[in-house]
Formats: sequence, C-alpha cells, structure tokens
Amino acid sequence: MVWEFEDIWKQKYEEAKKYYETHGNLDIPADFITESGVNLGRWYRTVLNNYKNGALSNEKIKLLEAIGIQWTSIIERKWMKYYVYASDFFKLHGHLNVNLNYTTADGSNLGIWISGQRYAYRNHKLSKDKIELLEKIGMCWNRYKDRWKVGFLYAERYFIEHGEINIPINYITTDGFPLGVWISQQRNKYKKGKLSLEQIKLLEKLKIVWNPHNAFWNEGFKYAKEYYNKHGDLNIPGNYITEDNFKLGSWLANQRTRYKNGDLSREQIFLLEEIKISWNPVENRWKLGYDYAKGYFRQNRHLNVPKNYITDDGFKLGNWIATQRKSYNSGKLEKQKIELLENIDMNWAPQEEKWCIGYEHAKQYLLHNKTNNDNRIPYSYISSDGFKLGEWFRSQERQYQNGKLKSDRFALLKQLGISFKK
Repeated sequence: MVWEFEDIWKQKYEEAKKYYETHGNLDIPADFITESGVNLGRWYRTVLNNYKNGALSNEKIKLLEAIGIQWTSIIERKWMKYYVYASDFFKLHGHLNVNLNYTTADGSNLGIWISGQRYAYRNHKLSKDKIELLEKIGMCWNRYKDRWKVGFLYAERYFIEHGEINIPINYITTDGFPLGVWISQQRNKYKKGKLSLEQIKLLEKLKIVWNPHNAFWNEGFKYAKEYYNKHGDLNIPGNYITEDNFKLGSWLANQRTRYKNGDLSREQIFLLEEIKISWNPVENRWKLGYDYAKGYFRQNRHLNVPKNYITDDGFKLGNWIATQRKSYNSGKLEKQKIELLENIDMNWAPQEEKWCIGYEHAKQYLLHNKTNNDNRIPYSYISSDGFKLGEWFRSQERQYQNGKLKSDRFALLKQLGISFKK
C-alpha cells in the first residue's frame, strides 16, 4: 500500500516536472488538470501544506526544489515583491504616502497595494508579521496622519534651507508637493482649533506665522514709519518701492482703501494717523496747490502763470494751474473749487484774454499810427506799456497763412482795416 502511494506521488511528480519544463515555474493553478486527468493543482497545494507541517521527506524536498518549487504561495511572493517596492519608496522619500495611481518602473501599481494594506489592517485581515514589516518602513495606518507627516517633512526641509516657512500659497516643491497650500491649511486648522498641541509645537519650531496678514501689515507700517521719520510726511507716489524692494506706495494705497471700506482696526488707524497719513491725498494735493496759487496771486495780482513755472521749493504751480483749467473746461471741477479759484481772479481762458489785450493794443496803435492802406504793424513794435504788439501781429498773420485764424477774430481784425499777406 505504501509502495502504491509512492508510485502515485512519483507519477504526479513527473507531471509537475513536465509542467515546469513547459512553463518555467511551478505556480500551478488550483484547478489545473493534466491531459491524462491528473489534478495537479490540488496535488501541488497538498505538497505545500505537507512542507509547512514538516510531513515531507528531505528526499522529496530536494526533488521538488530541483524543478524550481517555491515553498511560499504566489500570493505571499507577490506580497513580498510589493513590500520590496514599498521599502525602496520609503528609502527614497522618507514616507509611504503613495498616490493611488503611483506605479513602479515595471508597471506595478504600488499606490493601490499600499491602500489595500491599510484596508486589510482596518478589517483585521493583515497578519502580525506583515504589520511589523510594514511598520519598520514607516507605514502609517491612518493616511490623514501620514499626509500631515509628509507635509511637515517638506516644511521642515524648506525651513532648514531658508530659515522660515512663510511662503506664497501657490508655492510647489521641485518634486510637485503643494507646500504653500499645505501651510495655508495648517493656518486654517489652527484658527478653527483643529490642530493638536503636538502639531502646533512642531510648526512653531519652524517659525510659522499663524496670521500672515498681520505680519505683512506690521512690516508695511515699519517701512511707513521709517519713511515718515526721514521725510516728515507720507506723500509718496503709488509706485514707490523701498531700497529693499518693499512696495510701500502700493501698501499705503491699500490702507486708504481699507480705511474707506471700514476694514482697518482702531489700533491700525491710530498708528497710521500718528505718522500723519493722509486718507485722501488727492484732496490734500489740491489744497496744497491752491495755497501756492493764492500766494502767487497775492504777489502778482493775477494767475497767468507760465505752464513751466515752478516755485522756489519745487512745486509745479504752472502745471497745476493748467490742470485746473482743463478740469474746468471739461466740466470736472467741483463748484466749491471753482469759487475758490475765482476768488483769486482765475482766468479760465488765458489765451482768449491775451488775444483781447493784443486786439485793444492794435486798435489803439492804428488809431494813432495809420501809415498805409493795409494797416500793417511793424513786427518789432513794442507798446509804451511793454506789450510786444509786433510779435502779436506776426502771430495772427501766421495763423491766417496756415488757415488757423478763427473766423470771428479775422472779422474783428478786418474791421480795423488789417489785411494779411498770403
């Protein structure tokens, strides 16, 4: 009977040998039956169980190993294959936070395998030895905690290199981790009380700023105060940038907008007003210009200021006066400002007034000095009050020759008997 059993074993061994020669392995499917009707799949699993239970002779073990038998199952060997991949990933990245679609160089989907191990762990289907093996390479069974750990590792790496972690929200590391977004999420969680004390302490070691808006405001105020202490005012253009590239002009403009919208705190308003911020610099600039215009009028009794006129302390009064006339003529100057300027004899059309003065001088000249039929005035003639009538006359003649002399002016000159050369 024993001999009969051994013969059957040898027969099936020969079939297994043929299978190995054909397939190059002994990974025989459980339902595999040979052409001669031998259920080789069932025999193969019986052999594996006997080996595990120590019921297989050394002689048979050697025979089976000679044809490439693997004493572990296909499933076990596949698990170990992926474990090696996971171990390599951990050595390279320092964590096992593997994206679900991550595949190795040979196309093995390590991301899905890692996810499967977590699922098996949660459902108590992972053996103790496998749990220990995975924990040796940093497996975190709660993927959310694992993600936090990964984010912190990136933040720590950035801190070691730069000395702080206050970075823009769109900052992404060279290997694609959205570190800016991660840090922003930590600030939001801190605000909502969703960070653990341990996480808070770890982040504060990296000098995280929990409220970057306040930090930015404090930085801007520091620059504004330095400018005020040096210059005595905050009258700077919107594009002004400090020597170390802080956009102070833009920052001050933002404070004025926030003040207008009621978005500044009382403390911020107090601090800014201490360094004499102007909440409406356009209006202040107008008042400054008006004061210069008033001073000019007191001294000269008129506001016919040359456009390029600049006061002794550098204020471009001529340009400011020209701007007021332009605003008036386009209907954009407020009634109150019009009244203030007219109180100091503002002339809204100085060119028209100058022409009228010239016309009156020409009229007086021709009344007393008519010398020919075309009533021409010598180009070099200067009236007794210093008015350069000859130059004025030459200017009218040029305008006539160029077709630019207004018809109403031409009619008035014609009444005086003046005619121009073509």
